[in-house]
Order: sequence, then C-alpha cells, then structure tokens
Amino acid sequence: MRYLAWIITATIICGFDAAPLQKDFGTEDKEIFPKLYDVQKYTKENLDRHDVAPITALKSFPKTELAAKVEHQLIDLSEQAQTKIADGDSDFLRFSEKRGRMVTLSGNGRTATRVNEFGEPKVFAITYTTRPLEDDELFEIRILEEDAEAGDNYNLTIGLTTANPEQIEHLPMIALYINSPGWFLYGTEGRQCNGECRRIHGVNLPRRGKVNDTLGVMRKSSGDINFYFNKKFIGSITTLFPGEVYGVVDLRNNVDKIKITS
Repeated sequence: MRYLAWIITATIICGFDAAPLQKDFGTEDKEIFPKLYDVQKYTKENLDRHDVAPITALKSFPKTELAAKVEHQLIDLSEQAQTKIADGDSDFLRFSEKRGRMVTLSGNGRTATRVNEFGEPKVFAITYTTRPLEDDELFEIRILEEDAEAGDNYNLTIGLTTANPEQIEHLPMIALYINSPGWFLYGTEGRQCNGECRRIHGVNLPRRGKVNDTLGVMRKSSGDINFYFNKKFIGSITTLFPGEVYGVVDLRNNVDKIKITS
C-alpha cells in the first residue's frame, strides 16, 4: 500500500500531461517518418524537429536503392548500345546462317552454341563469318561454356579460310576438312590445310583454352597470319595468298559456346 500511495502522489504532483498517450500512431508515423522513397521530404526542418538517428537511417536507404537502380540502368543502356551498333553496322563481324547442323546462333549472330544431342558425335558444328576479313582486322572469340562430359578433349578450332561459305554446297564435318586453303589453331596446335593438313611450327597455345579465354586470328597486310591467345601474340605463318579470307570456328568436343568479341 505504501508503494501505491507513492505512485498516486507522484501523479498528482506531476500531472497527467507528463506521460501523454499516443492516440493516432498512423498520423505520428506520417509526420516523423515521411514516405520511404520520397527523398525530397527529408528537409533540414524535419531533421531539426525530430529524432535525427532514425530519420538519417531511413534517408540513407533510398539513396542506396537509387544508386543501385541507376547502376543497373547504365549497364542496360550499355548493352542496348552494343545491340544497336551490331544491328546498324553491316560490317560488324557475325556468323553466317550457312553453318553446321549442330550449331545455333544468337546475339545478332555473334554467339554460336553447339547443340549436344544424345548419341551424336561432337562434329558438324562449324561456323563462318558472313563476310571476309579486311587486312589487319582481328577476328577474336571468347569461350563462354564448356562441356564437362567431354573432359579434356579440347579441339576448338579458329582460323581463316579462302572458302566463301555461301558458295559451299556441302559443309564439311570439321574445319580441317574444308577443301580450300586454310590456316587454323586446332586445339593447341597450328595447322595449314588445303585438302590435307600439316603442322604450323611455332604456333602453339601455352595450354588448353577454358571459359573466359579469348582466341584470335588476323591476316596482316604483309600476308602473315597472326594468332593470339588472351590478347597475346603466340605465332604466325607467312602466306602469299592475296584473295579474300573468312573467319572460321569449329565447336568440337569440350567447348559448347563461344562469342565474337572483335
């Protein structure tokens, strides 16, 4: 009883206004905590009138959210810009629709994917560029996906051929069977072919290619054909052929998907 008397006495002395009851929680929330994403309402006046800590915490969230949205928009715009360039530039390197039956194209004809059907050998996956390369123009690809079931059986082929794909009646099973002069990086070795193939000494990969590696080839104005691996020169062969050359990629064995990056 003594404690109860003290409580009653304190209430009478201090008055009931000392501990007001909050009658409208919704109204109070709206006044102190404006709409979460309305950054304009977080004025200096609001910060001065109310508790700074919670409002500062709420204020920082929309900025972070907005920054993330802007970042994604910039990425999207960059991708759209690349797409528009690819659509608008007829000279942009793409793969021809004249391709092996085990290959599908996407990304404006700049990405090639091998279709792996059960029981089918990993051949008939050859692709050509739609146009011949200019002198000193790089034809480069990036490995996007590998076939884990194929293990270390690496025979990805990239190179140049004098054969115009639109004039080929029957596409070969693999790039080395093209019945025209050609220069290739076959697996980890350089090959020169014209019905038959021989090794190009001095053109070798330091290792098998894997996802995110790039491989490239270029016919120089001097007649040399240069090969590249991850932007680095790895060897060349001198040719005296003055005519047109087309880019070739053959998705053999453990590489499933590649993309033109030049």
